[in-house]
Amino acid sequence: MQKTDEAQRQRETIIQDAKQQAGQIVQDAQAQADRILAEAGAQVDARWAEFQKNADALIHAHDELRSLIQNRHADV
Repeated sequence: MQKTDEAQRQRETIIQDAKQQAGQIVQDAQAQADRILAEAGAQVDARWAEFQKNADALIHAHDELRSLIQNRHADV
């Protein structure tokens, strides 16, 4: 009976240790996922800002070109 109790305690200890390790692995994975998501969000924001800057420059260039063409037609 004593060996059975000892074996049961060992199993419970092993199970408890495994649960703690699994919990730590899950916490570490969640922290890493949070970091990756934050980094990805920052990259998306930076790329969006660059896109907006380029779109604004393109719109400005288009407006200038249209103005030049209109002035050219007015001179003719």
